[in-house]
Amino acid sequence: MPKKKTPKRKSEPLAIDEPAASQSQLNSATFLRATESPTLLNEEFQYSYITLLSRGASPAVACSQLDILLADVIWTMEHESGFQSMVIRVQELLSQNVAAALYRSAMEGSVSAQQNYLKAYPPPGCDPISDDQDAHFETEMTDEEIVTQLRAEAEAFLVEFDQIVSSEESEVASD
Repeated sequence: MPKKKTPKRKSEPLAIDEPAASQSQLNSATFLRATESPTLLNEEFQYSYITLLSRGASPAVACSQLDILLADVIWTMEHESGFQSMVIRVQELLSQNVAAALYRSAMEGSVSAQQNYLKAYPPPGCDPISDDQDAHFETEMTDEEIVTQLRAEAEAFLVEFDQIVSSEESEVASD
């Protein structure tokens, strides 16, 4: 059974708001490399890791700030379903922050935010927009092409309208 990793400074509280790791520390990626077999994180490290994630830290930055290996986080997620569930739940909650910001931007009139929001959350009863339909909407048309397209649609509408009116007139005449 793997051993549990214990904090190096048991008596000192964990400082969550420490500055992020330097770029050279992140580039070295020592938090990913395991020189020995992975260890399970204890509850204090699990809580601290989840707290950092919930405040927007990336897994790499959280590991760097806690001085733990990413391999140990992965190992703990694979062997402790409660920890894995909490990490997944935090990621879901953070994605809801992005969805809320997207919604707010859409309601403020951003067309691209409206399109992205409706793609992600289509209204009930509406089919999601396929990539083919989306490509059609994003095609840029010249003013002349738009006028030609509108004329063709108007002409088609008038032909269909005349057919409906003619069929209704013939029904009235036969009565």
